[in-house]
Amino acid sequence: MSFLTQFESLMLQRGVTLKTLAERMGMSVPAVSSSLVRMDSDANSTLLALAAAMEAEWILVPKEHVRELKRLPDRDGTAPDYSALSAAELFLRSISDRHRS
Repeated sequence: MSFLTQFESLMLQRGVTLKTLAERMGMSVPAVSSSLVRMDSDANSTLLALAAAMEAEWILVPKEHVRELKRLPDRDGTAPDYSALSAAELFLRSISDRHRS
């Protein structure tokens, strides 16, 4: 599925119009529309060729799903343990515990 197709699908899912998109980007509707058309013909073929050369695929991931995607296991089958406390959280907890004692 092309990047533009994914983008248009995401716009539909989120109920974002071209006008809203243009406002968010600080551009005119015709400029955004023109950019999307150019991207479809020029950039999309370049992106597809780059991905194919790397035996990969471009996927548009909504921000709210990026963290989940990053949790997928690495090549060795392990994944970061996001439920574990970070070093900063452990340090702050130790300070808090000392003040309570």
